[in-house]
Amino acid sequence: MIQYDAQLAAELLGAIAAPAELPPSGRQNYLMTQLETYWCAGDVAGWSELADRLFDVIGTLSPYAAMIALLSIAQGGTWLGCANITERALARVDRIPEARDFSALQIHTASVRALHAYLTGRLEAARGHVREGAHGADGTVSQMALAMVAPLIALELDDDALVSPATTAEITAARRRAGNPDDALMLAAGAAWSAAHGRRDEARADLRR
Repeated sequence: MIQYDAQLAAELLGAIAAPAELPPSGRQNYLMTQLETYWCAGDVAGWSELADRLFDVIGTLSPYAAMIALLSIAQGGTWLGCANITERALARVDRIPEARDFSALQIHTASVRALHAYLTGRLEAARGHVREGAHGADGTVSQMALAMVAPLIALELDDDALVSPATTAEITAARRRAGNPDDALMLAAGAAWSAAHGRRDEARADLRR
């Protein structure tokens, strides 16, 4: 189970004496952890500056590691309203020839594209991205990313088929954990879904977890 402790993360990062001298993979982990702490704090300016620094490192990474870093940037950018940074990250993903070889990351990519399309008012594009993501079955983290957004898009489009069994399973799992910001986002989407389908007590319980 993923647990977020932004204060502990900041303390551990501060104990690294020379982060600029870390090898590329270590530099990636260092910056991505910093990125998460700024995202949790809602610090858009700090997050944006770190995203730029992480972009500079991506060219030194393997294709798989580069995709993970780019999707982290793109997903964070959607929630923080940094559409230009999200689009820059997704454009870089498109330029990775091996991207289609990573099935779980393709689900994650589809979920980020769906969220970005939804938040920028492109609902039919969002529908297509959710359907693309639902075709895969790999990767718990990728399915979690889809569960954060699929119910919202389904409600907006009145298309219940967009909420797959995998999505409902991830929301159910989040109810058991309810221990980090990812769970909170899934529970919020699940609450909206439950309320729209007449399960108000279930929705209320999700919002109070």
